[in-house]
Amino acid sequence: MTESNQAPIAELKELLERRDIAMFVTSDSTGQMSSRPMATQRVDDHGELWFMTRDDTSVAQDVVSTPQVCLNFAADDDNRYVVLYGDCKTVRDAKRIDEIWTVAHNAFFPDGKDDPKLVLLKVVPSRAEVWSGPTSSVGKLIAFAKALVTSDPEALGEKHELKR
Repeated sequence: MTESNQAPIAELKELLERRDIAMFVTSDSTGQMSSRPMATQRVDDHGELWFMTRDDTSVAQDVVSTPQVCLNFAADDDNRYVVLYGDCKTVRDAKRIDEIWTVAHNAFFPDGKDDPKLVLLKVVPSRAEVWSGPTSSVGKLIAFAKALVTSDPEALGEKHELKR
C-alpha cells in the first residue's frame, strides 16, 4: 500500500467507526435490486470491508452472479453520510471468521463459527462518496434557509470522494 492510499483508508475507517450498519445493495441475475441492513464486521488495513452471512441468503447468491455492490452508511448525530461502491465476493476463511467472531454472532449463527453455510462477504471499494453538512439544529436551519433563498441545494452540505 502506498502512502497516498493511507489517507483515504484512514478516513474511511474513521467514518465507519460510528456507522457499523450498512444498507447493502445488490442486484440479482435479472437486474432486480435488493437492499438489506448488514453489520460491518471489519474494515481492514487495505480498506476492504468484511461482512458475515450464510451462503444460502439472497445477498450471498446475488454477489455470485453480480459482484458490484453499493453500501450506504448514515449516523443521525453528525449529518455525514457515506456511499461506497465496489466489488464483492464470498470467502470461506476459518481463520478470519475466528478473528471476527464474538458471542453476539451466536444469535445469527446458532451452529457457531464452524457452520458449513457461514461465509464472509469481502467488499473491495472502487470509490466512496462522503456527504457532510451542519451538525447542529441551528446550522441545519441556516443551511436550509440559504438553500431555499438561493435555490442552491449545495448550500445544504459538501460532498467529496475518497480515492484509492
